[in-house]
Amino acid sequence: KAVEIIWPTPQQTMTSGLRTIGYEHDLVLPVRLTPDRADRPISLAADIEIGLCSDICVPVQMEAALDLPLGAGERDPRIAAALAARPYAAEEAGVGRVACTVAPLAGGGMRLVAEIEMTQMGAQEMVVVETDNPQLWVAQTETRRSGQTLQAATELHHVAEQGFMLDRSGLRLTVLSTGDAVDIRGCPAN
Repeated sequence: KAVEIIWPTPQQTMTSGLRTIGYEHDLVLPVRLTPDRADRPISLAADIEIGLCSDICVPVQMEAALDLPLGAGERDPRIAAALAARPYAAEEAGVGRVACTVAPLAGGGMRLVAEIEMTQMGAQEMVVVETDNPQLWVAQTETRRSGQTLQAATELHHVAEQGFMLDRSGLRLTVLSTGDAVDIRGCPAN
């Protein structure tokens, strides 16, 4: 009935002057599954696309399948640790006002500026912007802080270089720092 991926907080690294966001070595990725019917087991099938990186990144595609029996199994400490490493929700982190301004770009695409009222959680703050539309490409953000307000500016473009509508409720802003991280869902108009 429903699938929720619970991403642990990624790490920021600098490679050839570019900031990269990802995971080193092993990644335990918790997935919360809700069955259509509670009295039936779940058959899970997934197509996975990831990038494996060292000096360069190589795209990798794989498939996985598993039949999950009814009932709860034993708790795996690796999954518990990955759940504990997730970013805080906006409410948990005490995030105040969140608002986005969107404007068209002359050559196509949109410029998005997000303003987030929140206490600084660490050094090297960076806001990662994602959309719920896989056809939209989001540039790396320019992030700056002024007092209690964190501002992130980026550009969005359609991969087929065509016009598009932006669903603000489908925006996801993740604030990363050397301290904790915060996951913010949706960004209403400013």
